[in-house]
Amino acid sequence: MAELRFRVGSIFPADNPTARYVMAISIVLGDLRTAAAQTKRTDAAEHEQLYFRRLLALHVREGLCLAVTEYRERDDVRRFVAILPDEAQAARAELEHAHLTGPDDGSFSCSRLTGDGGRLAAAMARLADAESGLSLADEGRRADYADLVIETLAGAAATDAVVPRLLTFLEHAEAAWLRPWRG
Repeated sequence: MAELRFRVGSIFPADNPTARYVMAISIVLGDLRTAAAQTKRTDAAEHEQLYFRRLLALHVREGLCLAVTEYRERDDVRRFVAILPDEAQAARAELEHAHLTGPDDGSFSCSRLTGDGGRLAAAMARLADAESGLSLADEGRRADYADLVIETLAGAAATDAVVPRLLTFLEHAEAAWLRPWRG
């Protein structure tokens, strides 16, 4: 595999909004790849697996913000996406469609976890009668009740369905930006 070396400011000038967009894409791609690899670990404790799945879901949300929200709100992003291959544009359109037709539970929103309380409140209500507690033993301190809520919110199946399309779009976008400098 070849390596591309460059001065960051030459390829990603800080005063260029589209360069900042693609830099955010590169950051999210790295995070998604790392988090996805961690979810496959078999040596992690159950609460660690839960953390890695949650981490992956948060990075997916970041990626969706770039693929859907930024696209909706920014002319420069729409112009940049217009030069991408059909495969990337189709993946982005599928992400947009999934966002528009998915459950209105904030699962793909860019808002904070608590937001209007919708998803978190619903998960808390479903678990209202569950027996749980707080473990305070040594380094194993865990808010077991929080883990229950996160398991309810995690939506691994929804995340798994989105990741391939998201990676397709983000990888094409990054490659398109770097293509002129590959030689």
